[in-house]
Order: sequence, then C-alpha cells, then structure tokens
Amino acid sequence: MHTEQRIYGPPGTGKTATLTAMVAEAAADHGTDAIMVASYTTAAAEEVASRAPSIPEENIGTLHKFCYHAIGRIPVLDEKKKAIEAWNEFAPAYKMNLPGCKSIDAGLEYGSRDTLGDLLHAETTILRNKLVPRDQWAPNLLAFFELWTQFKHDQCGIDYTDMLEIALSDYPRAPGDPQVIFVDEAQDCTALQFAVLAKWAEHCEQLVMVGDDDQCIYQFAGSTPEAFAKELKGPNDRVLDQSHRLPFNVWEHAIKWIARVPDRVEKEYYPVSRSDPGFVKCAPFTWKQGEKIADLIMKTTAKYQSVMVLGACSYMLEPTRRALLASGIPFHNPYRRIRADWNPLRLSTGTTFAERVAGLFAKGFPGPAALKALGSVLRAESAFNRGMKNKLAEDVITKVDWNLLNKYFQPAAAWAILNRDVTWWNDNLVNNDARRKAAYPIKIIENFGPGFLTAEPACTLGTIHSIKGAETDVVIIFPDLSVEGMQEWTGKGRSAIRRLMYVGITRAREGIFVCSPASPFTCDL
Repeated sequence: MHTEQRIYGPPGTGKTATLTAMVAEAAADHGTDAIMVASYTTAAAEEVASRAPSIPEENIGTLHKFCYHAIGRIPVLDEKKKAIEAWNEFAPAYKMNLPGCKSIDAGLEYGSRDTLGDLLHAETTILRNKLVPRDQWAPNLLAFFELWTQFKHDQCGIDYTDMLEIALSDYPRAPGDPQVIFVDEAQDCTALQFAVLAKWAEHCEQLVMVGDDDQCIYQFAGSTPEAFAKELKGPNDRVLDQSHRLPFNVWEHAIKWIARVPDRVEKEYYPVSRSDPGFVKCAPFTWKQGEKIADLIMKTTAKYQSVMVLGACSYMLEPTRRALLASGIPFHNPYRRIRADWNPLRLSTGTTFAERVAGLFAKGFPGPAALKALGSVLRAESAFNRGMKNKLAEDVITKVDWNLLNKYFQPAAAWAILNRDVTWWNDNLVNNDARRKAAYPIKIIENFGPGFLTAEPACTLGTIHSIKGAETDVVIIFPDLSVEGMQEWTGKGRSAIRRLMYVGITRAREGIFVCSPASPFTCDL
C-alpha cells in the first residue's frame, strides 16, 4: 500500500527547495536508483535533480519520457518532419504545419494552431488527455482521429498521447521499478497523466506531487487545476504558506486577482516580511511602444538588478525586442533557448555575432575557436593572405600567436585582431547582412563595454508561458490578449486567463509595472 502526498506551493514558497530536500531524504533511505523525478518539462525535472544527490539520468525527465522508455521507444510521428509531410500527402484536407508536435518546450501559446489539421490534432489531444470518452467527441473530431489512427498504423508509429495511453493500459509499473515517485509542477499534469501515475504508484511506496493549482496555465494542452487540487483532507497533504519572493503590495495585487477564480482551493499564503512593501504601478504606454518600454527597462535596471517583460503572446513582445536591438540593451530568455530572436547574444546552437565580437576582447590573443569564428565572416580579399580563409577553417589550431596571425591574415587584419579593432572588423565583414547582425553587439560595447557581451543580461523577454517558474526583481507586464485569449476571457476560459496573468505578476521580487492596453482585447489587469 503506497502513500500519496500533495504539497501545495504558491509562488515563491520554495517548492523546488522542498522537493529537493525530500528527494535527497528518499535517496538516502532507498538509494538513488529507487527514485524517479518527473516534471512537465525536462528542464524542470533536471533543476530538481541537479540540487539532489546523483540521481541516475534515466530516472529524471518528463512523464512522456518515462512512458516512451517503458513501451519500447516506438517511433513518435508527430515530432518528425518527414512523418508530417507524409501525413499531408495522406490527408491533404487535414494538412498540419511543421513540426507537428508543437511541444510545450517549443513555446506553444494562444493562437499557434495554424491549420485545420493542427486545430483538430490539438483538440483531439486535449480530449484524450482529459479522458473524455470517444462517444462524447464531435463528429468532425472523430473523423479526423480515425484517419490519424489509420496513418499511425500504416507508418508503424505512435503520437505523444499514445505513449501515455499505452503505458496506462499495458505497463503497470514505472520503468526501473522506483520506490518513490516525485512529480514537480504537478498542476500541469492532465487526467491521463495522473491516471498513469496512480497506476505506477500502486507498485511504489510513495507518490509525492508538488504544485499549485493557481499556476495551472497549460489548460490548452489538457491539464486542469481540478486534477491536482483537492480539498486538503489528505493526512499527508501540506501547504507551503510563506512566500520568500513577493513583497506586500505585489502579493496583495496577486491575491485580489486570483481570488476571483471560482471554486479554487483556498490556501494560507503570506508575503515576505520586510519594511519595503514593493510597488504596483501603471505604465502609461502599450506593448506597441517599444522605445518607451526600452527606456523603462533602462531606468529600472539602473535601480534593480533584473527585469522581465512579459506578454500573453510573442507578437506583443516584438516592438520591445526591436527597440532593445536598436538601443544596444542586452536581453535574453534563458528558459527558451530555442527562440533565437529572444537570445541574440547566445543561441542553443551555432555561433552568434556577439560571441564573435567578444572573441576580439579576450585577454591576449583570441583562442583557436574564437579566431576561426572571427575570420569566418571576414572578406577573403581584404583580410586574408591568398587562399588562407579556407585553410583557417580547415586547419587544426592549438595555439594562437603573432606568427600564426601573420600566416593567415594580411598585416592590417592581424594588427586589427591583436588590437581589438572592432571598427576594422565590422568594415571588413563579408556583406551588409553580416554588418546588420554585428550592429547589436557593437552597440552594446559602445553603451556598456565588452563585458556585457558575455555577462548575463539584466533583461528577460518572453511570454508568460515561457518563464513559468522563474523570478525577477521587476516585472513589466502587458494586460493584452490575442483574439483567442479574448474569447476565453469573455467566455468559459476567464479563470485560465486569470491564472496566466497571476503567474506573470508573481514573478516579481520588488514590483510590477502594468502597461496600458493597446486595444479593447484586454483582461483589465
């Protein structure tokens, strides 16, 4: 007989620290091999495991990952480009965009379902995750799903939801037979995922679920706050009631906002105890006024260490992004590295122009990799000795010195690299596109110095979905909604919008600026 425990953790109450301590204790009692740590994203699970004893890598990840391993790593079709291309030929009336999976890690947001096939795939996925019986599905969804099922059979593959359904029906034990299963961000689990966990827990000693129903913001993917939240009657359930993040004014604004969600589980929850109550202010400009937002960011970071600019949809961030680039203000989104537009200084793959420029400012000679990166975008005729541009790319270099610079580069180029002459480097780039890309890091150097090319930016830019679990000193938030979001706000999805904005508000350690709405499509935050 297993025990089950729910730990409710409102924003800033130390969910991750609490879970980490429990993982460490369980690992000491049962051994690291007997512990499973699951979360909605791999990054979230790894964050917990990174602070705990050496839990094996195969025991850390998403529930989909565990199911995938349990059922035997069958090909997953809705993550493969060629499979979706084959589907579009098989059922052209239900064409899907690429990639088909549109995973949470890729930043799925309101308004990202582009085709009829995308929409029907998403809606059937939600129904399956909510365990809605097929006889309650609309005819158009059944018709689509019948074709999709036939296609998967012909391709000898599965989709993401099949992983869960097959694990639920055919695999009563979790892979590796863990004794204790920990689930972080449990409020984001769907009814289907909870069913899998419940079945696996029958063969474990303990199932621990940590989350906050008020922060359930993936309802478009099938999760529901009710699946996690229950009346606090369980003998093992507990609430983490002390925020270590929210000052009084931010806490009060957040509590008043989320309290208007009907039928939520009420919890004791207290702000940080300190003399400074923080602030909640209105900013007299909209998301469309990027220059104004950039100016506010500069003023904010002059006083505070960090700031986040948050919106419900990525297009609302575009004016600010362009203004930050034009002004040479460093920004990033470390929680969404795959978004190159939000991470112009460092990408998940490849070499940025910021890294190339930073290579110029290394102490002494640039390293071998930096030299290759610097040279790769220079004009051969004005920078290199004859035939040496390709040689620089091909040769194995272990040390850079003056003789090596003279081997590959013309004298003026060698001196420019040695003397960190970024103006010469920029003037000799291969084309205008390269100069356009280099303009941002060069502007940062002009404004702040070369150290800011490698330092962590003080400004984070992203959607509320992309930064869930993060925190910052100051939040700048847009109250605007997309057409789809406004339909939810004026219909049955108002609570989902409240939870989304609640997550945005509660990232702040010091205060929030609520911008003016740009249109009537707003939730009046």
